Amino acid sequence: MLLLVVAGVGYFLYSEYQKVQALRDLKIYLVDVRVVTVGLTSATLELKLRVHNPTSVPVSIDRVIYTLYGDGNYVADGGITEKTDIPAGGERLMTSRLEVSYSGLAKAVYEVITRGGRLAWRVKGVIYSTTLLGTHTVSFEIKM
Repeated sequence: MLLLVVAGVGYFLYSEYQKVQALRDLKIYLVDVRVVTVGLTSATLELKLRVHNPTSVPVSIDRVIYTLYGDGNYVADGGITEKTDIPAGGERLMTSRLEVSYSGLAKAVYEVITRGGRLAWRVKGVIYSTTLLGTHTVSFEIKM
């Protein structure tokens, strides 16, 4: 009986460890950054991430915290707080809206946001996932 309990606990711990490994194997892509609204002192941007899980283990993302840069200049901090489940071998689109104040923005970034144009976008962030082994984080940096 004790052997059965030890085997069960061992299997459980191994399956939780696989979830942590699957989190580290996620592939993250910056799909789009677009201006949603333009105001007098700020604009609303929408950022879209595509998260692909190449493993055979489903992954649950609790939240994503990130910093957005345009042409190497800081634009804003944002986050996605909606829990997202990524099936084994599948992918999900994650969307975030963030308010960008014009004060302190580099002139080039301001011009593109208010008048249109293109920027080289970069996102640097952290993905958080909680398993029964605790909360785990994976850092990422992606460009578009």
